[in-house]
Amino acid sequence: MSHTRLVALLVGSAALAVVLLSPFAMDALGGSGADWGRLGQIGAAYGFTSALVAALALCGVDGSLLQAPRQAKADQAQAIRSYYLELARMQLDDMLLYQPCWGPTDLGDERAMRRHVHCDLMMNYACR
Repeated sequence: MSHTRLVALLVGSAALAVVLLSPFAMDALGGSGADWGRLGQIGAAYGFTSALVAALALCGVDGSLLQAPRQAKADQAQAIRSYYLELARMQLDDMLLYQPCWGPTDLGDERAMRRHVHCDLMMNYACR
């Protein structure tokens, strides 16, 4: 078990123990003549706080769910750009091998072919 999981388990167990033992602690603090009506009002105040914390947590979950599709779309766009850039690098590294994939061109030398690929990359970048 990892250190983080162990700490989370211990914290969760301690929180559960505090919740389960809190009525007994209230009884001990109040003594034998405890005013249970007052203790009930204190418990109700904790209920309000609990509802408030739960609502804030729900807002956090909602925000993360709204953010997830945007992040997935951005990751997909980045993957496509990286793939395209890798293909362009392959072509620039060996122009004589990969230039025929573009089809017949009237570009005579390798420098003109490299300029053509560079211009294509620049145009694709500008259009995004």
